[in-house]
Amino acid sequence: MGGGTNKPPMDVPRITTIIQGCVKHQIQDSIIRNTHFNDLYILLMRLDILELKQAIKLQQQKINGKHKNNDTVRNINAKEAVNFLKGR
Repeated sequence: MGGGTNKPPMDVPRITTIIQGCVKHQIQDSIIRNTHFNDLYILLMRLDILELKQAIKLQQQKINGKHKNNDTVRNINAKEAVNFLKGR
């Protein structure tokens, strides 16, 4: 029975993860004390989902904003290009 066994690293206990989430979302200690563990966990998941939705929405707005600032690109023939460059 000698020799070291390669145990996988321990996962962070769920309570630690929940406390970190409460700190991140600034949940009051009275709510933490008076809320069932599972309800608190669901609350944190909902807050995280809301945060992700807002981040996605912000990214989409940035992408849409970039597209709005660009001019429309279209194909033109050589004659139209020459006229454009000459200012006609």
